[in-house]
Amino acid sequence: MLKRQSLARHHRVRRYTLLADMPDVVFVILQPQATLTLKELTDFLLDKEIAKFKLPGRLEVVDDFPLSKFGKVSKHVLVKQISGILTEEKQAKELTTGVTDVRNA
Repeated sequence: MLKRQSLARHHRVRRYTLLADMPDVVFVILQPQATLTLKELTDFLLDKEIAKFKLPGRLEVVDDFPLSKFGKVSKHVLVKQISGILTEEKQAKELTTGVTDVRNA
């Protein structure tokens, strides 16, 4: 899993969270008016000598994190959100390519 302190050092990242269930995904809230691509983030992390196998494969930029009633990031809500997004993307890909991935059917 990615080292948390490495993400905190990026000047465009205001807040971030990682999910143990999905270590390939990083959720970030950016500084006002900032933009960030996955390539820019991975280049930054490589410069910080993070091993390639620890790099995120997906960057999700959000406006805010869902919070639990205790004020902590509700990671189970984020897992549901990203699972829904991944399902929609898979379905869209199947519609455009006409190919269904039978491995997960």
